[in-house]
Amino acid sequence: MKGERERKGGVPLKKIREDVWEVPQTYKDYMRVPARIYAAEGLLEKMKGDLTLQQTITVASLPGIEKYSLVMPDGHQGYGFPIGGVAATDFEEGVISPGGVGYDINCLPAKTKVLSPLGYWVEIESVLPGEEVAVLRQGQAKPTEVVLALSRAERSLVRVRTAAGFELRLTKDHPVLTRAGMKEARNLSLGEAVGVHPFEGVEFEAPPRFEILSEKDEQEFSRAVRAELKKRRLAPPLAAENAKLPYLVKIFGYLLGDGTVCDKNVVFYGEKADLEEIKKDIRVLGYAGGIYERERNHRLKGYEFCTKEACLKVSARSLAELLFALGYPRGKKEEEDLRIPEWLLRLPKWLKRLFLASFFGAEMSKSKTLNGYNFFMPEVKRSVNKSREREKGSDEFLSELQEMLTEFGVSSTVSVSEETEETEETEKTEKTEKTEETEERRIYRLLVKANPENLVRLLSRVGYEYNRERRRLALAAVVYTRLKRARPPFGFVKFEEFL
Repeated sequence: MKGERERKGGVPLKKIREDVWEVPQTYKDYMRVPARIYAAEGLLEKMKGDLTLQQTITVASLPGIEKYSLVMPDGHQGYGFPIGGVAATDFEEGVISPGGVGYDINCLPAKTKVLSPLGYWVEIESVLPGEEVAVLRQGQAKPTEVVLALSRAERSLVRVRTAAGFELRLTKDHPVLTRAGMKEARNLSLGEAVGVHPFEGVEFEAPPRFEILSEKDEQEFSRAVRAELKKRRLAPPLAAENAKLPYLVKIFGYLLGDGTVCDKNVVFYGEKADLEEIKKDIRVLGYAGGIYERERNHRLKGYEFCTKEACLKVSARSLAELLFALGYPRGKKEEEDLRIPEWLLRLPKWLKRLFLASFFGAEMSKSKTLNGYNFFMPEVKRSVNKSREREKGSDEFLSELQEMLTEFGVSSTVSVSEETEETEETEKTEKTEKTEETEERRIYRLLVKANPENLVRLLSRVGYEYNRERRRLALAAVVYTRLKRARPPFGFVKFEEFL
């Protein structure tokens, strides 16, 4: 009879009319609407034998859902969304559910590592809806929001192992990228080429609780700057747990390598495509910037040539003052006692990686070979005019980088030499013309040891940020190096051919 309450599969059901049942919205706190089931008694008994009713209730929690979560008489357990389920969501506030429009479920073991767009990994069982993971789109790893996390029991898994030593356990129906497109794992053939993403990053670790900038530091800012920072949730007290800190760390690292901060301007130099990537992160911080290009004429060692220079300019005094407060040098970098800020050294490895990778994107040499097979040592070079150099600075800065790299299992060395350099260079504009000069300089180098294991650790755990070309070469170098170790070197192609 109407109004009668029964329990089917542990779920409270109210009979609305013949063959129509309802789970009230009050059953679960997260339900936004009631759940309605259209089924005769016999069909309802079958539904309670699996997760159909529970999944119908889950659908009732979707953002923007309208009126009811429905399941039709043919309903049975699906993957998050019951098969035979129906839901309407608001155009502005709702979502598109993959389970609602139909998709194949394929699983990975709970301990499988999943990469974040910020370069850390977590186990797939700990990934929650609303978080971002890196997925393959248009041939690149791009950030995508997780909308649903599911699990299921599976009796058997297959193991896919590549010649380079990469390994993945997965269900037989899980798609794997091949040269012919996506294929289910069970349809792969021995010797078939598959896609891999050789960057592994480091494990996620929650930042410790401490203030990078305290309320006392806030008094160093003008009232206008404080207001601008508060509006963007960047004002002191600035804690290590601040959600925007990873992006601050990235731009801080890149600017130390190839940027300038002065007065009210923050300027990044690089390739236009890389600057677009930085621009997106600047937007996350609440700022906007413009990318500008210009041609420059040079003369060096008797040669004349023209280059095109691109820069991203952010005109924001509050951002400049924040960077200074975080430890960015106020004068010319080569004349300052450049050091890594103490607060950065207290952060977990994944945040330190963001700093290193961003700095390396600006300053570290790309992956290249000596003879086509063996790689040069990746290096960071810092050149300082001897007449203007401070007693200490460059060597200590590179030593601090060296110490940070040891946390990632990467060995390196710091060298110092003295050289006479031709400074360039003629830059011709309507107003100025510079002449060629020479000067005595001290050259500091951070050299990463190029033995295969060490090189793989550098490129797969740290890598490069804000530099697509160096990142592409680094990932290729990881696969090339691992393949070379796995196969006899005789007859192996050169790196340039491998690319």
